[in-house]
Amino acid sequence: RFGSRPAAAVTSRETSAEVIGAAAAGVGFLVLMTATQAAIPGQFIEREAAILNTSVLLKYHVTTVLCSYGLITLGFIVSLFYLGTHYAAKLRGRSSAAREAVYNPGQGGAMAAAALNLDADKPQGAARTLSDLDKAQMTVLQLAFWTLGVGILLGAWWADHSWGRWWAFDPKETWALVTWIIYLVVIHVRLMTGHNRGLVTAWLSILGFIVMLWTYFGVNLILPGLHAYA
Repeated sequence: RFGSRPAAAVTSRETSAEVIGAAAAGVGFLVLMTATQAAIPGQFIEREAAILNTSVLLKYHVTTVLCSYGLITLGFIVSLFYLGTHYAAKLRGRSSAAREAVYNPGQGGAMAAAALNLDADKPQGAARTLSDLDKAQMTVLQLAFWTLGVGILLGAWWADHSWGRWWAFDPKETWALVTWIIYLVVIHVRLMTGHNRGLVTAWLSILGFIVMLWTYFGVNLILPGLHAYA
């Protein structure tokens, strides 16, 4: 769409939709690669643990948490777009040699610059693109924050039905809470920080994604606990 009409005609809402669409495609690619290439437990259908049949709350808990992990991954991809745009624009401003490398049509630089709205003749384009990317990443990360919070509460409710306690500081429970706290920090930073909020948010999104991967895979496969079968 950027190639079909002037960049000025592209609205912020359209840009955000295209960014989230591209990020969603990246999430789908990562999920498919992981599902087909990773030799981890869960490849085969085996006997289900009896504790999993004690309450219907479990399916809502698992579905909600997985949705939050998907949103975290989506936010991670959008944040990568933000960081790429930020540092590409910074590189462009350092020297004419850097600008030549970024916008060299022979290396596909012109196409990348147009996609990111980094027109060399329109320095305001990078700022507008960063603003759109920042809005997109904050929208996704706030959804991830609330969805993961609801998922954790549903898990505690299910644990009370199944094990007779709401919280036991099981490694999975603890690391899920740590992941949620990271996104709580993101929201706090947005309210308290006045300089480079988008950049700080993007890096915290990267950190949250790494912690989420540890929570989802590392805790299940390495640390012993009540969720070792998950």
